[in-house]
Amino acid sequence: AHPGCWSLCDGQMVDRGMAPSVKDLDANPWPEKRLHYAANPALKPIYATLASRGCVFTCSFCNSASLNHKFREEGNGKFYRYRSVDNVIAELKWAGEQYGHKYIQFFDDIFAVKRSWLEEFHDKYKREIGLPFEVQTNPKIHNVESMKLLADCGCVHLEFGFQSANPEVRREMLSRKETNAEVKELIHAAKREGMLMELDLIVNLPGETEKEVQEDVDFVQDVRPELVNVSFLQYFPQLRLLNLLFHPQFVSILQVMSSYKSCPQHL
Repeated sequence: AHPGCWSLCDGQMVDRGMAPSVKDLDANPWPEKRLHYAANPALKPIYATLASRGCVFTCSFCNSASLNHKFREEGNGKFYRYRSVDNVIAELKWAGEQYGHKYIQFFDDIFAVKRSWLEEFHDKYKREIGLPFEVQTNPKIHNVESMKLLADCGCVHLEFGFQSANPEVRREMLSRKETNAEVKELIHAAKREGMLMELDLIVNLPGETEKEVQEDVDFVQDVRPELVNVSFLQYFPQLRLLNLLFHPQFVSILQVMSSYKSCPQHL
């Protein structure tokens, strides 16, 4: 049996623990997508990939923070890992020869954490690939200069997680450290450079007030992103946010997790 591969045996879940993490992402083979494109020919102009895995932040609402904690707890190495620029560029060259794509989507949780990596990527991607691409990332690791670097090497679509325009909610409940002014400056900088801006918000937060929702609307009206994703908060087991939501006299985190695991649809 392989670590990380769980199964049901006589109605009982067999826990085989976590699979060992891939520490050197450059060692992974590149994805074979011919069957994917054959089944979805309309997607052939788009090539999706990852330049990194994991996240460096500990946002209370996100499963990445829980996985990061689990990695440390299991001694499974670093949760956030990234590929070398040369390996990413080599994959994109190979994929271009195989599939002839015209657009690239990077599905990293946070693209270009290290500025030195972004600078190297800027030079090599612009010179050797040159196709339009999109990324999602965290505003806390970027500034006006990185907006220029991204746009200059081909980024046409940039997605920021923002979650709430209320600074106290974002800081105290969601464990987000960026300020409204910082995000506003980055959005304006990205739009000046010609990038399409996409902003993520979460509604239905615990204790949410009409005033806080209006703050979201006012912020969007002020910065005018081209796209806005409005999502409802999802209460997954072991989220740090659960510690803020359940008082011990009513229900414990263990009870919530036990109830969740007992539901057949979640096995």
